[in-house]
Amino acid sequence: MTPEQINNAEIIRDTTTTPFGQRPSVYSDHAASSRPLNFIEDYISNTVLPVYGNTHTKTSQNGQQTSDFVEEARLIIRNALRLSKDDRVLFCGSGTTAAVNQLVSMLGPALADAVIFVGPYEHHSNLIPWRESGAKIVTIPENKITAGPDLQVLEHHLKSTPTSTLKIGAFNATSNVTGAFTSTAPLTSLLHSHSALSFFDYAAASPSAHELKMSEKDALYFSPHKIPGGPQSTGILIVKKHIVRWRGKDASRERKGRGQTSTPGGGTVFYVTPEKHMYLKCDEEREQGGTPNIIGAIRAGLAIQLHQKIGYDTIRKLDTEIVENFISNLAHHPNLIIHGHKTRAPNFSLSFPQKETQTHLMLHHNFAAALLADLFGIQARSGCMCAGPYSQALLGISPSLADTILEHLSAKDDTELLRPGYLRISLSYYTPPSTVDYIVKAVSFISTHGYKLLPQYTCDAATGDWHHINDKKEKQRKWLTGIDYNKVNNSNASLPIPLPEQFASALSEARALVEVAEREMSRNTPVAAAEILPPGAAGLRWFLLPSEAATIMRGGNITKASPFTPPVPEFQKTSISPPPTPTLTPPPTHSTPSTPLTAWATPPKQLLNKVTKAVLQHGMLRPGDKVMLGLSGGKDSLALLHTLKSLQQRTPFKWDLAACTVDPQASGFDPSPLKPYLASLGIPYFYETAPIMNMAESSMNKGANRNSICSYCSRMKRIVLYGTMRRESYNVLAMAQHLDDQAESFVMSALHNGALRAMKAHYIVDAGDLRVIRPLVYVREKEAEAFAEERRLPIVTENCPACFEAPKERFRVKSLLAVQEALFPDLYKTLLKTLAPLMEPQVEDFLRLRRECYGKASGETVIPPPLALQTPEIPPVILGKKKRNAFKTWSDSLKLGASISGGRGCSLEGTVKVSSSSLGELREWFGVSLSEEEVTRRLGGEKGAVEVDEVEVEEKKEKEVVNIVVDFIGDVLSFLKHVSVGLHVVWFSAPWCKPCNSMSGLVDKLATEVSVLKVNVDENVAVGDFTKVVALPSFSIYIDGKLTKSFGGLAKSDFGSLVEAVAEYKN
Repeated sequence: MTPEQINNAEIIRDTTTTPFGQRPSVYSDHAASSRPLNFIEDYISNTVLPVYGNTHTKTSQNGQQTSDFVEEARLIIRNALRLSKDDRVLFCGSGTTAAVNQLVSMLGPALADAVIFVGPYEHHSNLIPWRESGAKIVTIPENKITAGPDLQVLEHHLKSTPTSTLKIGAFNATSNVTGAFTSTAPLTSLLHSHSALSFFDYAAASPSAHELKMSEKDALYFSPHKIPGGPQSTGILIVKKHIVRWRGKDASRERKGRGQTSTPGGGTVFYVTPEKHMYLKCDEEREQGGTPNIIGAIRAGLAIQLHQKIGYDTIRKLDTEIVENFISNLAHHPNLIIHGHKTRAPNFSLSFPQKETQTHLMLHHNFAAALLADLFGIQARSGCMCAGPYSQALLGISPSLADTILEHLSAKDDTELLRPGYLRISLSYYTPPSTVDYIVKAVSFISTHGYKLLPQYTCDAATGDWHHINDKKEKQRKWLTGIDYNKVNNSNASLPIPLPEQFASALSEARALVEVAEREMSRNTPVAAAEILPPGAAGLRWFLLPSEAATIMRGGNITKASPFTPPVPEFQKTSISPPPTPTLTPPPTHSTPSTPLTAWATPPKQLLNKVTKAVLQHGMLRPGDKVMLGLSGGKDSLALLHTLKSLQQRTPFKWDLAACTVDPQASGFDPSPLKPYLASLGIPYFYETAPIMNMAESSMNKGANRNSICSYCSRMKRIVLYGTMRRESYNVLAMAQHLDDQAESFVMSALHNGALRAMKAHYIVDAGDLRVIRPLVYVREKEAEAFAEERRLPIVTENCPACFEAPKERFRVKSLLAVQEALFPDLYKTLLKTLAPLMEPQVEDFLRLRRECYGKASGETVIPPPLALQTPEIPPVILGKKKRNAFKTWSDSLKLGASISGGRGCSLEGTVKVSSSSLGELREWFGVSLSEEEVTRRLGGEKGAVEVDEVEVEEKKEKEVVNIVVDFIGDVLSFLKHVSVGLHVVWFSAPWCKPCNSMSGLVDKLATEVSVLKVNVDENVAVGDFTKVVALPSFSIYIDGKLTKSFGGLAKSDFGSLVEAVAEYKN
């Protein structure tokens, strides 16, 4: 068994719903109670409970087996703590509290005159029962250097106490607040040297295995529910037999029956007459009155057995690593106090003094806990951790101030908010390093930025709770009455655990939310002090108010001073420095599937219905379509893959489905694990590799806005996808943008581009040969994400370094929409109605036509923007062999007036005549309104121009003719678009051309200075008069679409003349 296996066996939800959306659920309150583990719960459910019986009988098989389980659990504990024959193991009710109370009961009236020495760290469980016993309590202060009780002070009190007085030392072995250790051996030795009993509270020490042994101690007690796998366990009390049989001053008192017990009742007696009774001889049985928590005792044994198997040395080593990570990364923060000592268990109690106030006001601990949970999903604890005196010392609260606060809290019912405290984060040895890093970054983030979100929170003075103004906790609550007694579920499958990718996402979104808060601080009305505090309480307020946080954010000053200031621990005094900017979790270098390969997954009915609706309304699929999905490996594209497969099985006509992944060769993004996964699914899959990131870096000016890299990368990926589709004869590209993407793009376009635009649901690319569909346009991101995570699809995380240099604008828009959606739950339904018409491609056509018409009406000459600016992803294929031969055949038979010259250098000459009906088809194919004049103008000139004229053709051949003509004109326009803007060099080459091959290096170097288009004359033919290839290699220079200069049959030695010409035109 390893710590990693324990972490994976934790029974915990993987995400939690917060006012800011879904967050990874991270439990960090192990000092209060550890987590249940599935293999222990399975063993109890499958092995222990089926044979459960009462331990008061051994005559039945169930009773015997259950008794055997309990005795074995007792034996496990004896071995784990290396107990002697004089030690007794007792299972006691509710944890350490029950154990101490039973111990007090054993000692009985003798405590009335006793003196109890307690330490500085005592939990209320090891303090209040002794106070209530009537004994005198003496508190031994902390040794500030070594931690633990000051032995010199203790020795002084031991010597000054009469020898006849019962003296007991009841000390905490480890602080549940700060994790500070107490060295128990010298303390026990000192107590025994003065005839005092030594009792130790190991509730906080047992999880860390700190000196976890009985040795010479008189009593030791702890709570196994704080040990991994131990929730629902009983408390454990280990005492020497002389304590169990303690009689003190009552030794001479005549008792009815044999021995005595602290818990008289059923199960403790051997024989009872009408007037007398005899207790059981066994001490351990005699002290277990009534039917005990049998399963809790067995579970305690299993948890401690697991503790042993991990190994105490391993546990202490892992705990030390967690402590070093936490302190080394946070001790320097000026807005954070880590109470306690440097050497400790991984329990961290934190205060958040806000240096921005300069008056020592702090973030309220309950607010800090709420913010950790809401922003990051970290479940921590706030308050005084049932250790009031120690907490007051840590916070710097004097005894007189503590009395004043107590008096105020006692007099009023609505002042809980004033009760001082801190935030505690307590971890277990099996907490993964990635989770520790995440918690550290979250704490640092709140220390620096937490106050900026105060205006979005409100508080209840009566309870001290803080809530986000949009929090709907009542909707998340689960009720016992919600159980379905008719539903039988035998599944004990493990729940998914949070992934590091989720941590990075939560940290990034937290940054975005703070930036939104900084920009739109006035969105919420901060709560004023008078609105949340009763009269007369202002002087005791030690925490920052939302209104004061708003004042700080506006650049104002705060004059209110805190009535106390927590002292800074010694180990922090030399470490504190200006607060660093919290860095986000670095993305992993490689991504791997999060789950084993699985078969096809059926999407939820709602998700499938929305996709079907989009497909039908936008006519996305047609009989015989060959659909290729652009598969990045993200949750959206994977969800769409499985949804399309499910849709394919339900479609009344046949269409093909394939997937293609483009690997841009970017660090932090490795989609290669998708290969075996797609192979297991059994559909055609294409994996294309292109150095897109390198191309982006080389084609962009140094220091340029790196946000444009994202646009460049997206365009280049589409170019690769289009090329793959044409090569493999696919005609429909499926993209996985969902409704959230649509809404965010819409808002960004409106806010930053001054245009109401949305991604089209279904459109034809400008070349006319491919269609693009977006079947998820009605689907919410959370629906796709829930499906992908529920079915454990192998999500590949894309951590592009260009995208993580700064928070992306889309993150900001996402957080803005998230806040608005929290206020208006139907926000996306409304946005969908707004976006629906913008998803239609005809909208762009209409707007372009309107601009042209407006230009004609006003007498202006309006030239539509070059298509290259709108669809730069169209690959510059000119005219392939197949098209050329087909065109020649139909040109000759229909007398279209076009001719193609052969030879190694190919050119098209003549006139292409297009019928009016064909022109209508052209409009549909190109998705733009092409007038007759416009077609001619765009192709330009007499030679190679398209002249529109009526040509009679046979009806049965018309469609085929139209397709050929459309293909040809599409190729011509494609070439024109490529060279229509800026300076371009076209290089005509061929694989068999040796001079061409020898120039490859020179051309590659030239390509770093200017756009170079390579045309293989074996596969393509030049069009019209744009170029005439006389000899190879041949170069043509175009400026804004016009042929400026040509170099035919250029020798390698003359390549410099081409370079000089390019340089001249550039200048």
